[in-house]
Amino acid sequence: MTLQHKTMHSAGADLSATKKVIVPGYATVLVPTGERMPKDTPAGFFGMLTLRSSVALKTSLFLKNGVGIIDRDYPDEIMVMVCNISPEDYVIEQGDRIAQLIIVPYIYAGAVLDVTRSGGFGSTDK
Repeated sequence: MTLQHKTMHSAGADLSATKKVIVPGYATVLVPTGERMPKDTPAGFFGMLTLRSSVALKTSLFLKNGVGIIDRDYPDEIMVMVCNISPEDYVIEQGDRIAQLIIVPYIYAGAVLDVTRSGGFGSTDK
């Protein structure tokens, strides 16, 4: 897959579901996107994952953690953690645009430890 911005001034690149996913009522699921952090992401930047505005407006879905943080060295597929706040199941179809990835600079807030990343959510060893 290839990250794409829809217009020259789109801050976020759309992430789409790679398969049909049923989000049961009051449940949280991970939606696969087939995308990874771009290999050319510069040091001092991270990926900010947000729900698309249209999804937030038109559905009962929201990001379980509010905003996702994808570290520059996160090696695995980006998954979108959505929660359904309705009692009714919600179906995300393959190809539905569900979230956006925005590459954002940051400043270190403290000491940097030399911890090995093992992959997955909460993926640092310590």
